[in-house]
Amino acid sequence: MLFALLAGIATYLMYANNILAFRHLNIIYTVLLVAVFLISLVLIIRKKGKIVVTILLVIFSIVTAISLFAFKSLVDVANDMNQSASYSEIEMSVVVPADSSISAVTELSSVQAPTNADGSNIDALISQIKSDKGVDLATETVDSYQAAYENLINGSSQAMVLNSAYSSLLELSYDDYES
Repeated sequence: MLFALLAGIATYLMYANNILAFRHLNIIYTVLLVAVFLISLVLIIRKKGKIVVTILLVIFSIVTAISLFAFKSLVDVANDMNQSASYSEIEMSVVVPADSSISAVTELSSVQAPTNADGSNIDALISQIKSDKGVDLATETVDSYQAAYENLINGSSQAMVLNSAYSSLLELSYDDYES
Protein backbone atom coordinates (compact mmCIF):
# COMPACT_ATOMS: atom_id res chain seq x y z
CA MET A 1 0.00 0.00 0.00
CA LEU A 2 2.82 2.42 0.88
CA PHE A 3 4.58 1.69 -2.41
CA ALA A 4 1.39 2.33 -4.42
CA LEU A 5 0.81 5.65 -2.63
CA LEU A 6 4.40 6.83 -3.10
CA ALA A 7 4.45 5.70 -6.73
CA GLY A 8 1.16 7.46 -7.45
CA ILE A 9 2.25 10.77 -5.93
CA ALA A 10 5.69 10.64 -7.58
CA THR A 11 4.15 9.83 -10.96
CA TYR A 12 1.63 12.66 -10.61
CA LEU A 13 4.35 15.18 -9.70
CA MET A 14 6.50 13.95 -12.58
CA TYR A 15 3.79 14.37 -15.22
CA ALA A 16 2.25 17.54 -13.76
CA ASN A 17 5.60 19.34 -13.86
CA ASN A 18 7.11 17.68 -16.95
CA ILE A 19 9.98 16.19 -14.98
CA LEU A 20 11.97 13.55 -16.90
CA ALA A 21 9.99 14.51 -20.00
CA PHE A 22 12.85 13.80 -22.38
CA ARG A 23 13.92 10.62 -24.15
CA HIS A 24 10.75 9.02 -22.76
CA LEU A 25 12.31 8.71 -19.30
CA ASN A 26 8.99 9.59 -17.67
CA ILE A 27 7.29 6.72 -19.51
CA ILE A 28 10.10 4.29 -18.65
CA TYR A 29 9.90 5.31 -14.98
CA THR A 30 6.11 4.86 -14.96
CA VAL A 31 6.31 1.45 -16.67
CA LEU A 32 8.94 0.34 -14.13
CA LEU A 33 6.75 1.38 -11.19
CA VAL A 34 3.66 -0.30 -12.67
CA ALA A 35 5.66 -3.47 -13.40
CA VAL A 36 6.97 -3.65 -9.83
CA PHE A 37 3.44 -3.09 -8.51
CA LEU A 38 1.92 -5.78 -10.76
CA ILE A 39 4.66 -8.35 -10.06
CA SER A 40 4.30 -7.74 -6.33
CA LEU A 41 0.51 -7.95 -6.54
CA VAL A 42 0.62 -11.26 -8.44
CA LEU A 43 3.14 -12.75 -6.00
CA ILE A 44 1.08 -11.58 -2.99
CA ILE A 45 -2.15 -13.03 -4.44
CA ARG A 46 -0.43 -16.37 -5.20
CA LYS A 47 1.20 -16.26 -1.76
CA LYS A 48 4.63 -17.01 -3.18
CA GLY A 49 7.99 -15.38 -2.52
CA LYS A 50 7.03 -13.39 0.55
CA ILE A 51 10.65 -12.48 1.24
CA VAL A 52 11.29 -11.51 -2.39
CA VAL A 53 8.14 -9.36 -2.47
CA THR A 54 9.04 -7.70 0.82
CA ILE A 55 12.57 -6.91 -0.33
CA LEU A 56 11.33 -5.72 -3.75
CA LEU A 57 8.70 -3.43 -2.24
CA VAL A 58 11.07 -2.03 0.41
CA ILE A 59 13.76 -1.26 -2.18
CA PHE A 60 11.33 0.32 -4.64
CA SER A 61 9.53 2.20 -1.85
CA ILE A 62 12.87 3.75 -0.92
CA VAL A 63 13.66 4.53 -4.58
CA THR A 64 10.21 6.05 -5.07
CA ALA A 65 10.47 8.08 -1.85
CA ILE A 66 13.84 9.46 -2.98
CA SER A 67 12.34 10.26 -6.40
CA LEU A 68 9.40 11.98 -4.76
CA PHE A 69 11.75 14.05 -2.60
CA ALA A 70 13.85 14.97 -5.66
CA PHE A 71 10.79 15.92 -7.74
CA LYS A 72 9.36 18.05 -4.92
CA SER A 73 12.72 19.73 -4.35
CA LEU A 74 13.04 20.47 -8.06
CA VAL A 75 9.56 21.99 -8.18
CA ASP A 76 10.29 24.12 -5.10
CA VAL A 77 13.60 25.37 -6.53
CA ALA A 78 11.91 26.28 -9.83
CA ASN A 79 9.13 28.13 -7.99
CA ASP A 80 11.65 30.03 -5.87
CA MET A 81 13.58 31.01 -8.99
CA ASN A 82 10.40 32.23 -10.66
CA GLN A 83 9.40 34.28 -7.62
CA SER A 84 12.79 35.90 -7.18
CA ALA A 85 13.40 36.51 -10.88
CA SER A 86 13.39 40.16 -11.76
CA TYR A 87 11.61 41.39 -14.80
CA SER A 88 10.98 44.77 -16.24
CA GLU A 89 8.16 46.14 -18.23
CA ILE A 90 8.66 48.91 -20.70
CA GLU A 91 6.10 51.35 -21.95
CA MET A 92 6.23 52.72 -25.46
CA SER A 93 4.58 56.03 -26.23
CA VAL A 94 4.37 58.81 -28.76
CA VAL A 95 5.41 62.15 -27.26
CA VAL A 96 5.09 65.73 -28.45
CA PRO A 97 6.44 68.97 -26.95
CA ALA A 98 4.46 70.27 -23.97
CA ASP A 99 3.49 73.44 -25.85
CA SER A 100 2.35 71.56 -28.98
CA SER A 101 -1.18 71.96 -30.30
CA ILE A 102 -1.27 68.22 -31.08
CA SER A 103 -3.53 66.46 -28.58
CA ALA A 104 -4.14 63.09 -30.24
CA VAL A 105 -2.08 60.63 -32.24
CA THR A 106 -4.67 60.87 -35.03
CA GLU A 107 -3.35 64.37 -35.79
CA LEU A 108 0.07 62.99 -36.72
CA SER A 109 1.31 61.59 -40.01
CA SER A 110 4.84 60.62 -38.95
CA VAL A 111 7.06 60.16 -35.92
CA GLN A 112 10.79 59.97 -35.40
CA ALA A 113 12.22 56.84 -33.83
CA PRO A 114 15.54 54.96 -33.57
CA THR A 115 14.32 51.92 -35.50
CA ASN A 116 17.82 50.47 -35.81
CA ALA A 117 18.28 50.37 -32.03
CA ASP A 118 14.76 49.48 -30.81
CA GLY A 119 12.97 48.30 -33.94
CA SER A 120 10.83 45.52 -32.52
CA ASN A 121 9.31 47.69 -29.77
CA ILE A 122 8.74 50.57 -32.17
CA ASP A 123 7.14 48.31 -34.78
CA ALA A 124 4.83 46.87 -32.11
CA LEU A 125 3.75 50.38 -31.04
CA ILE A 126 3.15 51.53 -34.63
CA SER A 127 1.11 48.38 -35.31
CA GLN A 128 -0.95 48.90 -32.15
CA ILE A 129 -1.64 52.53 -33.08
CA LYS A 130 -2.68 51.44 -36.56
CA SER A 131 -5.10 48.81 -35.21
CA ASP A 132 -6.46 50.91 -32.31
CA LYS A 133 -6.65 54.37 -33.87
CA GLY A 134 -6.66 53.59 -37.59
CA VAL A 135 -3.64 55.84 -38.18
CA ASP A 136 -0.73 54.59 -40.26
CA LEU A 137 2.21 56.59 -38.92
CA ALA A 138 5.29 56.85 -41.08
CA THR A 139 8.50 56.31 -39.14
CA GLU A 140 11.46 58.59 -39.76
CA THR A 141 14.63 56.83 -38.64
CA VAL A 142 17.01 58.65 -36.31
CA ASP A 143 20.16 57.40 -34.59
CA SER A 144 18.91 57.47 -30.99
CA TYR A 145 16.15 58.58 -28.66
CA GLN A 146 18.37 61.52 -27.75
CA ALA A 147 18.58 62.61 -31.41
CA ALA A 148 14.80 62.29 -31.76
CA TYR A 149 14.32 64.37 -28.60
CA GLU A 150 16.70 67.06 -29.88
CA ASN A 151 14.75 67.21 -33.15
CA LEU A 152 11.55 67.47 -31.14
CA ILE A 153 12.70 70.39 -28.99
CA ASN A 154 14.29 72.31 -31.87
CA GLY A 155 11.09 71.99 -33.91
CA SER A 156 12.34 69.83 -36.78
CA SER A 157 9.86 67.07 -35.89
CA GLN A 158 6.32 67.05 -34.52
CA ALA A 159 6.51 63.85 -32.47
CA MET A 160 8.75 60.99 -31.47
CA VAL A 161 8.40 57.46 -30.18
CA LEU A 162 9.77 57.04 -26.66
CA ASN A 163 10.71 53.86 -24.83
CA SER A 164 10.20 54.40 -21.08
CA ALA A 165 13.51 52.67 -20.39
CA TYR A 166 15.30 55.62 -22.04
CA SER A 167 13.27 58.29 -20.27
CA SER A 168 15.68 58.56 -17.33
CA LEU A 169 18.60 59.11 -19.71
CA LEU A 170 16.79 62.05 -21.27
CA GLU A 171 16.04 63.42 -17.78
CA LEU A 172 19.75 63.33 -16.95
CA SER A 173 20.77 64.97 -20.23
CA TYR A 174 18.13 67.72 -20.43
CA ASP A 175 17.06 69.98 -17.57
CA ASP A 176 13.77 70.89 -19.25
CA TYR A 177 12.72 67.26 -19.85
CA GLU A 178 9.59 66.12 -18.01
CA SER A 179 8.23 62.62 -18.36
